Amino acid sequence: MPRVTVTLLCTGSECTFHGLYDPDEHKMRYCQDCTTWFHIQCMEETDSVTPTLPPFIRPLDPSAALPVSQEARKQWRTLLRYPIQRGIDQIGWLLSFEILILRIRTQESTSGCPPDVNSFLIANMPLAPHLAHYLDTYLTIFLNQPSSSTIYHCPCCDCYI
Repeated sequence: MPRVTVTLLCTGSECTFHGLYDPDEHKMRYCQDCTTWFHIQCMEETDSVTPTLPPFIRPLDPSAALPVSQEARKQWRTLLRYPIQRGIDQIGWLLSFEILILRIRTQESTSGCPPDVNSFLIANMPLAPHLAHYLDTYLTIFLNQPSSSTIYHCPCCDCYI
């Protein structure tokens, strides 16, 4: 019996794939503002070098924040440029880190850069228990993604995704 992998997802008004998503074939981007996934073929490329990020919420007591090194801030800014995307170009099989990137952006909007970025990534890498022994491999793949990924304009709002 063939497996059914197609799910209705993209809601772009002129969706190339009629709203269908096939995880074996399609790459998609997520708009945090619209909370919607779109095929990359259903969006226009932009000149933007970073996706639109949620606004930062200032902590009530900024003096309670732990000090963060310049190196950690630089690494964190690179991670914030990663788009929320299903599928990675450099890998022959589709791999998705959208949950980790959402956790990074949530951290950024509420508390800013964590003092130890690698510990944050390890603690927030969403792996199934049977894949836990691959943590280092997935972390390496995640950290070695190109930061100059193409950014697209959301077809429903003014965000860059």
